Parts: sequence; C-alpha cells; structure tokens
Amino acid sequence: MKNIVKIKNLFPFIALFALILVSCEREVDNQDQDLHKIELMKQKINKSFPDYQSLSVSRTNGCSNYDYCHAIWTETDFTVDLEVFPGCSARAIFDVVLCEVISSPTTLILQFNFENFRAFPIFGQCDSLINNWIDLLISGDTTTLLNEINDFTYLVSELAEEWYIDWFLNDQQWSGWFQCNDLNTLLFAEFSFMQCSETWINFVFDPENPIRDIIIRVDCGDMCCRRTTLYCYTSEGTIHQSNQQFTLFGDCHGLTSAPHPGPGYVLIGECGSSMNCGEN
Repeated sequence: MKNIVKIKNLFPFIALFALILVSCEREVDNQDQDLHKIELMKQKINKSFPDYQSLSVSRTNGCSNYDYCHAIWTETDFTVDLEVFPGCSARAIFDVVLCEVISSPTTLILQFNFENFRAFPIFGQCDSLINNWIDLLISGDTTTLLNEINDFTYLVSELAEEWYIDWFLNDQQWSGWFQCNDLNTLLFAEFSFMQCSETWINFVFDPENPIRDIIIRVDCGDMCCRRTTLYCYTSEGTIHQSNQQFTLFGDCHGLTSAPHPGPGYVLIGECGSSMNCGEN
C-alpha cells in the first residue's frame, strides 16, 4: 500500500512534466511554422523581383545606410493628379531600395527605402500653380515661394510612397502576410530627404523638353530627414498606415563653392533647411 501511495503522489509531477513536454512541442511546432513562413517570404521576394538590379549585402547612399538589400529600382517615374491643386499633375522621380532591416529565424522585417527624390509640376498640366509661383518670384516673395515648393515636394513624396506601397501590398501573393496582429513579417517605408540645400528654379518653358524638373536643389551639407511609416493588413483586409516617425540628423555646413545648375535657373533659397522635418 505504501508503494501505491508513492505512485499516487508522483502523479501530479508526471502530469506537470507531460504538460511541459506538450508545451515545448507546441513551441517547437510554432517556431517551425515561423521558420517555414520566413523561408516562403524570402522565396516570394526573390521571385517577385528577378529583373531588377540586385545589391550587395550592405548599401550606403546619401541619407541611407542599411544592410541585406535585395533590389533597387532606379529612376522610378511617378505621375499623379493633385486634388489640393485642381487641374494639376505632378511628376516625381526617385530610387527605391528593398532591404531587410531585421532578419531572425522567426522574424522578417522588410523596408522600402525611398531616396534621390525630386518632384515638379508639369507644364501645360499644372499652369495655375506654376503661374502662382511665377507671380511670387516676380514680386520678390521668395520666402513664400520656397515654402510652397517645399510643401508641394513633401505632398508628392507622400503620394508616391502610398502609391508604391499600395502597388506592392495589393498583389494577391502577399495575402496573409504583413498582418497588423502578426509580428513575424512587417513592412516599413523609409523616405529620406537631403535636408540642407540651395534651391534653384527655372520657369522658362522648353518646347523640346516640356516635362522637365523646374526645381533643382544643390546639396550643401549632410543633414537628412528620415520619415518612417509602418504598413500592414488589418483583419478586414484593408491596408493600415501608422503615424509617421521622423528623425533629423547630420549637419548643414554650407557650400565651399556654389555650382550653378545652368542657364535660366534663379536662386530662391540660400543654403539651409529644405523643409520642416515632421512639421508639414
């Protein structure tokens, strides 16, 4: 009878041990599923971007410094109608780099890095805005003119980012990935602006080049503004955009010599901050 008592007393410990084993097996199973999920994600990435220029493990360019980059789209061309400026179409040109920010056995965080961004209104498709800028230049109100150009540039950058992320996430192959309630796969957009520059403008219409950059910024420092946004799918299947986070770094040390961008361009902004980082 004493032996039976001992066995009965051992039962709670055996049950606890069995529970721990089951828990560990489930944890291992979950990790295996996560590992499989990450591997599938990497395979999808490689299949999605086979025709774009592949990058080395790390990349440093201007404001950006990041590792594990997969592909780069240079000179991405984007045209958008601006609702806040009725009858106005703008064009943006920028580079996009796809990188892994954090990659662990069970976590993959992807980041689209937008850089070398420039935007300008299109002659014949945004004349009201261009004419307003010309009037400001003629009146000598270059402060207002520069502020409006900065606001315009920033607005187009937001639209370009949203357009690009929507294009990526609306691909049906990503259905089930980048869920807001799942921390295994996350997608960020990081938009970097050189924050210290001279601003030149040229309103002379060129019939041989009607769609051209009428705004040129000459960098005069290494100050940068970095805008970071998280994107994910909600449980309803819609795309959620987080609040933007801003980081300002570097110095605005000025130009040792001021290169002239070419005939017809007028300097409207001395070396200084290109736009308010996070205050637009």
